[in-house]
Amino acid sequence: MSDFWLGDDQRAARELTRQLARDHLQPLAADVDETESYPGAQLEILARHGLAGLWIPEEYGGSELGVLAFCLAVEEIARACASTAVIFLVQFAAGHPLVAAGTEPQKRRYLPRLASGEITTAFSLSETAAGSDAAKIATTAVRRGDRYVLNGSKMWVTNGSRASVLTLFATVDRSRGRHGLTAFLSKQPATFVGR
Repeated sequence: MSDFWLGDDQRAARELTRQLARDHLQPLAADVDETESYPGAQLEILARHGLAGLWIPEEYGGSELGVLAFCLAVEEIARACASTAVIFLVQFAAGHPLVAAGTEPQKRRYLPRLASGEITTAFSLSETAAGSDAAKIATTAVRRGDRYVLNGSKMWVTNGSRASVLTLFATVDRSRGRHGLTAFLSKQPATFVGR
């Protein structure tokens, strides 16, 4: 397959990731799967080489190479260790709402730490009755003063046991379907009480 459409920076990121994955992730992949262990050391290696911040703007410590460079990195990581790739991918899924719609103080507080690999994020969308269909989410968010009270039940909170920051989706207006959803950012540990 030709990669003439890739920029030099994207090619370099892909090649770096390929080398790191081959040398450091692949030898540990079977053990990660067999022991069901968290690939923390592998994530540290990727972050140390600047890969945790591929999608994060430069002003917040990332390299701002964009989603394509990030996807190329995920592909190389998955080729070596699917478990590490899933956790690496969650960093984007849970962190990108912060890039897209976070407040400036939130971005300054969290993005440099995500870019450096100091902290990780968790992603919470799925629910028992809705699966991952965002339009059917039943978890509600009701404003009480300067805060929101969330009420509902989530499942498959990817990276939830390790993350410092949680991105959780809830509806502020059920009548609007998916347009009534909001992503909430919570510093872990947070207390969530189900229905």
